[in-house]
Amino acid sequence: METLVHADHHELVLSEFLRVLRPGGRVVLFEYSIPELDSIPTPARDLAERVIKNTGMASLPYFTHGSFPGILEKAGFENAQSVDISRNVYPSWFHLWTLALKTTLVEFSHGRVNLDNVPGSIWVWPARHKLGYYISQANKPV
Repeated sequence: METLVHADHHELVLSEFLRVLRPGGRVVLFEYSIPELDSIPTPARDLAERVIKNTGMASLPYFTHGSFPGILEKAGFENAQSVDISRNVYPSWFHLWTLALKTTLVEFSHGRVNLDNVPGSIWVWPARHKLGYYISQANKPV
């Protein structure tokens, strides 16, 4: 599922996943990852923080590249592993980017400027080489 990024406290969500799974059960997540915010130059970091806030991705700052196995193991799961499928989602990101640009032009031409999700959509395609998209999985201990 691609929702953990939207949790205010991803640790609580993972602990609930662990609680409701049967022993040996598996959790599978499809999630974004980003570089550590401190490593991003200030103008881009400011934009990233705005996108995170306006798109409700409260947990995204914790989902840095390669961090998912550790996050899952810290939550109590075992055999955690992740596969980077970023390049597989590039066509979707490009499509989203073109739709966001069209939407922005239409909305601005009608005087509407409060487009909370659009800045994130516009930011994704040009920043695609810095973003990640992972399938991560882990098991509840038996």
